[in-house]
Amino acid sequence: MNYVMSTTTNNKNNKDSEKENIFEAMKLTLEVLRVLCVEVTDENLIKNKITSPLKVQETRAIALANARAIAEIATAFLGIPKYNAKVTSLLIEICATAKFPKEAKEMVDEYFAMRNDDETDLIGDARMLANVFASMRYNRFHISHSRNTNHKEHGIIAESEILDYFFETCVKTYHFVPMWSDIIENACRACRDNRTSPDALLKIYYAGRDKFELKLTTQSVGLALSALSPYGRWKEALRIVNEDVLEASMGSLLTTLDDESIDDNNNNKMMIPTDKIDEFGVKHLVLAFTNAGEIDQAFSVLRLCQFLTGKDCSKAFEIIESARLSSSA
Repeated sequence: MNYVMSTTTNNKNNKDSEKENIFEAMKLTLEVLRVLCVEVTDENLIKNKITSPLKVQETRAIALANARAIAEIATAFLGIPKYNAKVTSLLIEICATAKFPKEAKEMVDEYFAMRNDDETDLIGDARMLANVFASMRYNRFHISHSRNTNHKEHGIIAESEILDYFFETCVKTYHFVPMWSDIIENACRACRDNRTSPDALLKIYYAGRDKFELKLTTQSVGLALSALSPYGRWKEALRIVNEDVLEASMGSLLTTLDDESIDDNNNNKMMIPTDKIDEFGVKHLVLAFTNAGEIDQAFSVLRLCQFLTGKDCSKAFEIIESARLSSSA
């Protein structure tokens, strides 16, 4: 009897010790991967005077290779599962920081195909998808017109590619990965960075709101307005403000702008201050008007936005004043 109890106690101690060893191995693995992620940031590369596109590409490729090797060692010798969510998430984050979209997409596709559904981290999975889109953002160190065929060009990603990946992957995975505001924001940022027109960004923006029924963040609204402002597409910018900043019960901004003047005593009763638009969004809303030559309406919009934000929106005011001076010159 004592022998049986002793054996049971030893087995329990061995299991506890094994779990503790795996925990420590996981902790060490994640710490090393985080260090590699920091090493490939733009700021760290500039700090270390690594600014040549080819050298940056090489440094980042080595860091990613090292990260993969560390993950493989952790699986082979330290008992960490191959498709561990935390390890995979950090590997994809390294790809995002290094601006390696091809590798990020391959990793997330493999993870979703092979992951253990019993150990699913829904927020972690959503973060992986968000980082895939982060990897598609503009790479300031991209290689252009390189004669060296051994180096791939990691520069500008076509908006159509971002859009296709968004609808193919996010719709395909929606039944087991929740749509997250960071996914929408990073996809929109990638479209804005690689801008040829705002149309792809707007499709993602409206898909997030209408198809996935997300409550869009202040950042998402600002991104949509910043995509429209360079092209003077003020009507679409105004539509976003009406639908996603003002609630229906507050009255329509479009109706207000149809009047030649704004009666604060009447119109302000229909609106309340909101945090759904900030000074960045106001600046780009005003820019959409001034770039279209609608300077008077830009000022009317600014007055309403000052009330909505509770701020003076000085940068937006300076944009209007500059536009007035230019038009009168």
